[in-house]
Amino acid sequence: MTCPSEIKQHIEQALGGDPRLAVVAVRRLASEDLPWLEERVVRLARADGYSWARLGRLLGRSRQAVRTRFGEIDGTRQPFPFRTMRDDARIMVHWYEAKADARRRTEFDGLSPDDVVAW
Repeated sequence: MTCPSEIKQHIEQALGGDPRLAVVAVRRLASEDLPWLEERVVRLARADGYSWARLGRLLGRSRQAVRTRFGEIDGTRQPFPFRTMRDDARIMVHWYEAKADARRRTEFDGLSPDDVVAW
């Protein structure tokens, strides 16, 4: 886990004179420290009542992108359970679709293009 002292150390190394340490420090800042910082500030902002739209504006992203990325922080993103359909259920779906198609054809076949249809 990242802590503020490690972040300070990485910044100092990135600004230092040793190129090898600087490159490693920048990589660690980008891959570990910045995501941790971003999550931390989003958590603080959500606890303070900031909306996803406001956070999106402040972070320069869309509301949806911010909520998708950080929705798990405050429990607002609910995972969608994906269940595969059994064969007998798939057969019933096709049967109901065919039945609805037949009903639509019988209702709308005799209409002319000028007839008004209430949707």
